[in-house]
Amino acid sequence: MKKPIHLAIVTPFPPSATSIGQYGYYISRALALAGVFEQITVLTEIGPDTQPVQLRHGIRVERLWRRNCTNASWKIAARLHQLKPDLVWYNLGASMFGSSLFASVFGLCGPVLSRIVGLPSVVTIHEIADCADLRTLGVPGGRLAILGARLIRFLMTRTDVVCVTLRQHLTAFSI
Repeated sequence: MKKPIHLAIVTPFPPSATSIGQYGYYISRALALAGVFEQITVLTEIGPDTQPVQLRHGIRVERLWRRNCTNASWKIAARLHQLKPDLVWYNLGASMFGSSLFASVFGLCGPVLSRIVGLPSVVTIHEIADCADLRTLGVPGGRLAILGARLIRFLMTRTDVVCVTLRQHLTAFSI
C-alpha cells in the first residue's frame, strides 16, 4: 500500500499577475490533476480581496504573508511545521517577497529553515539576482547590493534539489 504524499508549494499565486505566479498556478494544477499527491497545499502571499484559505482544483491555497514584510519566511516555516508535508517545493524569484533587499533576503530564508527542520525540499529558481542587472530588478547598485544578491542566491539554494528555468543559470552553479 502506497503512503499518501503531501506536497507543500511556496509560490506566488493568482491573483498575482507575475509570470512566476502563473507558473506556480499551472504547475500546481497539473500536479493535482496527475493524482500523484494525496494532498497539495500552496502557501502564498495575501492578495487584494482574497480569502485566507481557498480550495481550487483540488489544491488548498493558504495566504500567509504580505509582500515587503520581513516576517514571510517565519510565517511559512511555522505553517510548514504544523503541516508536516512530505516534500516542500519553493517556486522562487529573487524579488517575490518584496522590492527591498531586506524583504527579499528575509523572505528567501524559507529553504534554509526547511533544511534546518529536516523537511525535504526542492527549489525552482526563475531569476538569480547576482546574475541579473540589479537595476532592472529595481535594486540600487553598490557593494551592499552585490553582497545581498549573493546572499539571496545562497539562501535560495539550501534545498535538496535545485532547478533553474534558464540554461544561462547553469553556469552560476558551475554545472
